[in-house]
Amino acid sequence: MLLNRKFGVITINTAPLFLLIMMITACSTDDTTHNSSENELSGTWRVFAVKQDTVEELAPEDTLTITFTEEAVSGRAAGLCGNYFSGQYSAQGETIQFTNLASTEAACPASRYWTAYAIIERTDSYQFLSDGTLVLIDADSGDRMLLMEDD
Repeated sequence: MLLNRKFGVITINTAPLFLLIMMITACSTDDTTHNSSENELSGTWRVFAVKQDTVEELAPEDTLTITFTEEAVSGRAAGLCGNYFSGQYSAQGETIQFTNLASTEAACPASRYWTAYAIIERTDSYQFLSDGTLVLIDADSGDRMLLMEDD
């Protein structure tokens, strides 16, 4: 800051302020990242339970995995069912939206595949529990799907 005694005007050098603003802006994060905290969606997750009216754990032989990449999602059932699905997703904060979902259509009556797929179609948010469990949530119905990282 400079004081010009002749004219009684204070002049502020704005260059340091401009540089500070540019540094803060350059270091800020993008709101479209796929994480809500230190936990990320990226990777492969195994469904271990679905909750509609009651909580139903998947039988050991009823395996369903879901894989998240940058913007794509895919899932594969094994054991009691051989279906798979794919599509896109976008996440911001704890809000998530799945789009362009497509699935193979084997009936699989003994599997929870179709229950899980229906929850994915309606999921609008997600959260991580303290133990690292990923929970996909349909706020309208209260349905939930619980997933753990697949080893």
